[in-house]
Amino acid sequence: MIDLLPQHDTTSVRTLRSYCVGNPTPDKLDAICRGYRDDPQQHLFGIEEHEQVIGCTGIRCEAPSCAVVQCIAVLPEQRQQHVGISLIQSVCNRFALQQLIAETDQDAVDFYRRYGFTVTSLGEVYPGTERFLCVLQC
Repeated sequence: MIDLLPQHDTTSVRTLRSYCVGNPTPDKLDAICRGYRDDPQQHLFGIEEHEQVIGCTGIRCEAPSCAVVQCIAVLPEQRQQHVGISLIQSVCNRFALQQLIAETDQDAVDFYRRYGFTVTSLGEVYPGTERFLCVLQC
């Protein structure tokens, strides 16, 4: 796992992060970049393969042993190869987390279930979109 903060605003990292952002407009991606740059509680990590970032996760540390997943994205051609799980394990270990929390939609909820997160429906948070709270006891 590598620290992506120094390259958080590169085209390749922005493209990767766009996979986990609803309506990834340039303005929205700029705002996300500012958050990683300006907030010391936000961290962005990635996994490289052959000098290419193939997956990334952004977290926000909420307490010494608790963090919230802000994004997790893997290149489409690298999915189903345990990249996302490796990112989660690395973040839990690096920060000695006891709890990792994520909020997601129907498209990604099975990823969290497979990894062992407890999943609770939050209902239709946005019109026509059910959201889920996912909690992992690390």
